[in-house]
Amino acid sequence: MKVLSVVVPMYNTELYIERCLDSLLYHASVVDDIEIIVVSDGSTDSSLEVANRYKKKYPGSIVVVDKENGGHGSAVNAGVKIAKGRYVRVVDSDDWVDIDNFEEYVKKLKTEKADIVVTDVRRQQLYDESELNFRFKETSVKPIPIEKVADKIMEDDFFFEFSMHSMTVKTEKLREVWDKGLLEKTFYVDQQFVAKVFMCAKNFVEYRMNVYMYFIGRPEQSMGDGFFKHIEDHERVLRWLLKTTEDEQLPEYYKTIVARQVILMLRTHYLAYVEQPKLSKVKKNELIRFDAFLKKEYPGYYKKAGVSSKMKQVINPVYKTKAAKAIHYLRKGKE
Repeated sequence: MKVLSVVVPMYNTELYIERCLDSLLYHASVVDDIEIIVVSDGSTDSSLEVANRYKKKYPGSIVVVDKENGGHGSAVNAGVKIAKGRYVRVVDSDDWVDIDNFEEYVKKLKTEKADIVVTDVRRQQLYDESELNFRFKETSVKPIPIEKVADKIMEDDFFFEFSMHSMTVKTEKLREVWDKGLLEKTFYVDQQFVAKVFMCAKNFVEYRMNVYMYFIGRPEQSMGDGFFKHIEDHERVLRWLLKTTEDEQLPEYYKTIVARQVILMLRTHYLAYVEQPKLSKVKKNELIRFDAFLKKEYPGYYKKAGVSSKMKQVINPVYKTKAAKAIHYLRKGKE
């Protein structure tokens, strides 16, 4: 059995896919231990051709899936479905792994017992090449129970250390909750991925090493300027998370963790609308409808999203104030 399956969702990234694959294959000592599943999500450029060229060179380590376009979640679904490694993680095709640490990371996974392995993430900006490191603050030698995440979820920045890019999870565990997988043709499914990982895992361990290199700044990405363009997808994932918190079969500590995701996404959601320089009537009504839905179906979150929240904040105080003012402005005169 392979130690690690790396799912690489790919859509028209001919400029970046070689860098991604070269980083994964840089160390000859790990080539036989990893399985790289490149999922071409209906690519129309030469990226599929590049992936097949690498597959020909590394037939025992690279699998290429060519499917019709279904979005990032669809590509991840296809990869997880066929993964054969004991652990699985996602590396987007325009990102790469840190060659200084990847070999040691794979070596440690060989004897690892934890359900989740958390590693550091380094984010690099496209236009100015500036970098920002996301380092997990909790050091551990033995696996830490997931309940501890719920206990510490209100601590500054704690939750931000858990992301699709920082998490490696046991494949058999993830499949227990995969069901229909991630939402298709939808951005922001990384939040759904995190929720599913927490749903299946009992413990986690942290490796104090940077593994993931996250490349941000391309116009088509859902982050930055492209965020509001995909705001409807953001709401779709948010509604999925809200519904998840109603599942009576899930333990309370899990609901506490997902609640943190919901709160963070709610504040981002409202602020994204209000900060638009020119908000159309259609978009304004879209937000008003969502606000009414939240008040009716999830009154607790309705209050937590606004100025009455008593939950300790893990976001920047300026951001918190702007979000609160935005929600207060929207609801003014309604209550």
